[in-house]
Amino acid sequence: MDAPAVEDLMVKGYLPDNLPPVFHSFNLFETYRQRPISYLVTSQMKGRPSTYSASKRGGQRRVFSLSHPIFQFDAAQFFVRHWPSVLAAYARSTGSLSVPKFVAGSVRAARITPHSELPSRRLKRLGKFRYCLVTDVSRCFPSIYTHSIPWAINGKQASKIDRNIASATVFGNRLDFILRQSQDGQTIGIGVGSDISRMTAEIILSAVDESFCGRYGPKSKPVFLRHVDDYWIGADSLDEAERHLSNIRGALSEFQLDLNELKTRTFPCSKFLAKHGLKT
Repeated sequence: MDAPAVEDLMVKGYLPDNLPPVFHSFNLFETYRQRPISYLVTSQMKGRPSTYSASKRGGQRRVFSLSHPIFQFDAAQFFVRHWPSVLAAYARSTGSLSVPKFVAGSVRAARITPHSELPSRRLKRLGKFRYCLVTDVSRCFPSIYTHSIPWAINGKQASKIDRNIASATVFGNRLDFILRQSQDGQTIGIGVGSDISRMTAEIILSAVDESFCGRYGPKSKPVFLRHVDDYWIGADSLDEAERHLSNIRGALSEFQLDLNELKTRTFPCSKFLAKHGLKT
């Protein structure tokens, strides 16, 4: 898989994609092009993101945010430097449809599976089951605990011992630090809208997926799909669906996240797929 480029993440991955075209970041990278290849954010640098409310898919409102570009620059450097390790973190998930890909000529720096492909993917993966557990993460991006970033990359035990932001071993501390400083030092929540935020959330949720699957024996692994923070999990009985629900809830809690109980449902698979115009 192609690696990300700092310039692309600054130019094409900085602004939320629902901003009108009058807003652009075409020249944003020029300010940093001549900078030395080193991190710029220090412990004295803190910023408060600019926020705005806009519609998301389904017509609901969501608060999007923009951090100062210096934090985007450092976070982009982090992903470029550690891309092989980030890829390894993504590979821990057996059901993700949101691992970012970097394709030349794309409008965005990072691409994930589009929503238009999700129904057919669900049919292929889950059509053989009697039931489908549908759930998502409650307020996913605003709830992410930044310290869980090194937990997901380098392991919780190692991260709790070594908190040095310049650590060569627990290097996830650097991304934790950058994102904390971008929001005035707060450890709860990351911005909504940038490709950096999506790439960061995917690291954590891939670790959640690994923890979820690790709660089963080698011959009883769950079959599931995840798109960003939306989950679809196959089950052959209501009891099995309840077990999956308990296990995904437990896996999320390891990373200080919660299920959205209001959106958690178990449907007969045929009914769920038919709702999207598909047949088993």
